[in-house]
Amino acid sequence: MASFKIFYLFILLPFINLITVKAGLDDGLRSFYCSENLTTPNSAFQKNLRTLFSYLSSNATANKQYYNTTVAGRNHSDTVYGMFFCFGDVPRQLCIARVAEATKAILSGSYGNCSLSTDVYFQYEDFKIRYSNRSFFSTPDLTSDSVSCSYLDGSNQKN
Repeated sequence: MASFKIFYLFILLPFINLITVKAGLDDGLRSFYCSENLTTPNSAFQKNLRTLFSYLSSNATANKQYYNTTVAGRNHSDTVYGMFFCFGDVPRQLCIARVAEATKAILSGSYGNCSLSTDVYFQYEDFKIRYSNRSFFSTPDLTSDSVSCSYLDGSNQKN
């Protein structure tokens, strides 16, 4: 009888974890941006965006904390650049859930027209996701909230 309880516990744990992550996804949102440049629901850009989100989700399950990729379109305007970043202290399962939930929320229209926007970022307490129709790789991000480090000179300390 006890072995059945343990078996059911292991079956229910992933579902409880996903429910907790879903509830925490909106709570941890620090900032987001959705450009006013919109596409149409069945455009080539939207198809490429869904492919991009699939790539991001599958690479989150590959135990990556950061991943960026490009889905090229026939026309340059249909190309989508995207990335996710989970902070270093985020457990692997939580990073996987964050990427899955964020992509699902964006595509579902939970954030208005963000799903149709050509330039989007979401900054959470422990996670960031971004996509755009312009390459932003190796470009400083001056628009979103970012965590900064303070470098202190400890050489002049009194003992």
